[in-house]
Amino acid sequence: MYTEPSDPCDSYGHCGPNAVCTINNDKICSCLIGYMPRSPQDWEILIWSGGCVRTSPLNCPDGEGFIKLEGVAIPDLLQFSINMSMTLKQCEVECLRNCTCTAYAYSSVTEGGTRCLLWYGNLIDIKQYANSGNQNLHIRVTASELDSKKKQIMLVMIPLSLVLLFLLLATCIIWKRKRRTQ
Repeated sequence: MYTEPSDPCDSYGHCGPNAVCTINNDKICSCLIGYMPRSPQDWEILIWSGGCVRTSPLNCPDGEGFIKLEGVAIPDLLQFSINMSMTLKQCEVECLRNCTCTAYAYSSVTEGGTRCLLWYGNLIDIKQYANSGNQNLHIRVTASELDSKKKQIMLVMIPLSLVLLFLLLATCIIWKRKRRTQ
């Protein structure tokens, strides 16, 4: 007798390929950065099993890089390779060297070692957790997607820096005025 899992993310491939199933979130499924729903119409009616496709093709290896997805259960090991002797940097370089590599993770093994996992093709069954105690997955993205991520960071950092500078300046002026009156 089959029973439906209490957590939809426990159903294999619930969100389809290249998507993330986020536990305890109203919008359960979302596409990875650099991907869009294969069928936006299906996603509007909460049918996510078709998954996601790249918004623009990779232009290997011109300027591609990785965006880190934190606190996830790693994808299914359908098309992957494993190396127990690589460092984190070597793992990244190895994935960049192979144009079919779509992601990598560098994880600890219970026996105290580490391993480099490389994925090729679609990424299936990625789960995002509220706590970030799980793995980090590095998703391969185009140079333009890396630039847009940097622009988003800059759009936050510049105004924040200006506000902090203004507060520092205001504090100095107030402190100087208080010193003069004493």
